[in-house]
Amino acid sequence: MKYGYLAIPVVALILGILVLSTPSINPVSEGEGLKYDGVVCVYKNNQLVECKHNLITNLGLNLIKTTAGGGTTAMLINKIAVANATGTAQAATDILLTGEWASCGLTATTGTYVNQAGNGQWNITYQWTQTGCSDVLVNGTGLYNATGTNQLFAETTFSAVTLQANDRINVTWGLVVSS
Repeated sequence: MKYGYLAIPVVALILGILVLSTPSINPVSEGEGLKYDGVVCVYKNNQLVECKHNLITNLGLNLIKTTAGGGTTAMLINKIAVANATGTAQAATDILLTGEWASCGLTATTGTYVNQAGNGQWNITYQWTQTGCSDVLVNGTGLYNATGTNQLFAETTFSAVTLQANDRINVTWGLVVSS
């Protein structure tokens, strides 16, 4: 009976170890798993205006999920737009870039894909030349799925620039997906 008192804690310890070592149904906990980080850099006439993180939309999260899940449709995310986003708040539920320019040489267009060193890193970049308009305010950008409208992947605002005719603006989306 001398060792009987030790049996209860030892059994409890063994049961605790078995419970803790049994795999769970959902092994990914908060803070683990796939992560997205995107930085947008904007240049006016080759001068850096600002680099800033962006907000990925719910649709953007689902586009990654569909692509990674072996979806049958090509889900290229390479269409860049610029906007006058003054007075608009970004939301994960956005499907369009508010204030998007569709004139003055600033229409949304397919950007150039640039593979970056390292796993899961790439850029999408494009340079517009503003044509035929005066005092064009640009302070927002969006990245779309190239297959159509209402497919906003991510968006951000940045310090406003005013473009005159022949001014150039370059937007580079730097994207990183990691585990």
